[in-house]
Formats: sequence, C-alpha cells, structure tokens
Amino acid sequence: MSGSAGTLSLSLPFVYRSSHVSKAVVLKMATTRAVPADSTPAEPLIVTLTGDEDNETDRTFVFTNEGHTLGNALRSIIARYPDVLFCGYTVPHPAEAKMNLRIQAFQTPALDILKRALTDLSQVCDHVKKTFTERVTEFKQSNGEAMEMG
Repeated sequence: MSGSAGTLSLSLPFVYRSSHVSKAVVLKMATTRAVPADSTPAEPLIVTLTGDEDNETDRTFVFTNEGHTLGNALRSIIARYPDVLFCGYTVPHPAEAKMNLRIQAFQTPALDILKRALTDLSQVCDHVKKTFTERVTEFKQSNGEAMEMG
C-alpha cells in the first residue's frame, strides 16, 4: 500500500495518499469544515510517523486538532478487536493540538484497523444520536403539556 502513488477513495470520508517527500502515509479526514476536493489543507489531519514503513501491522498515527475525546473512543474500540496486540493513545503536550494513536496488530495492517475503527465509531455515534432523538421526542410527547404550562 505504501508503495503506490495516487489516491484511494474509501467509503468513509477519507483520502489515502502516499507522500513522495517523507514516505509517510497521509490521510485527510473530512470534517464539518467544507474543504473543496481539489484543495489540500496546509497541514494534513492524519499522518503516520516515519520509521514505521517496514511493518504495516505497527503504526503510529498523528491526528491534528484532536485530543482525548477521539483518542479514548478509538482506543476503546480498537483494543477489543481480536487481531490487535496493542492500542494506546497519548496527547504529548496540551499546548500542541495533536493526538498520537499507536496500533500494533498480529497480521492485519494498522491502516485497515484504523479505517474499521472509524467506521465502527461512526456507527456507534449514529446509534447514540438516533436513540437520544427518539427519547427526547417521546419525552416531549408525553410531557409536552406540563412543560409548556410550567
């Protein structure tokens, strides 16, 4: 995967690119900010640390502008996968808006595990949002008159 040049589009809002300069894998995650498809942000949102190119099963991904919220959620999902040997995250310094996520797997490439975890996390968030919205609607329907009068 790291030897191929070009772009690979995924079902999630990702773009995988091989960097010709540093040989680091660069992933751009789509965010709520609108970024035109043909433009490249000044700093990639996810990169891998150099030095991990020899073994696809062990990678450290560096997320820009992320912290403990995403780090702990991804770690808890990835740590439950049977093909994962180790998963941990760290926020190196509070003044720097970066989060490092380390994945070590038995045979599955770490990038595939990260993609799977992001898909699973997205599904969990969708389920929580749907359930919350349903319960709020039920509450408003059953207590609507009391809420408006009080």
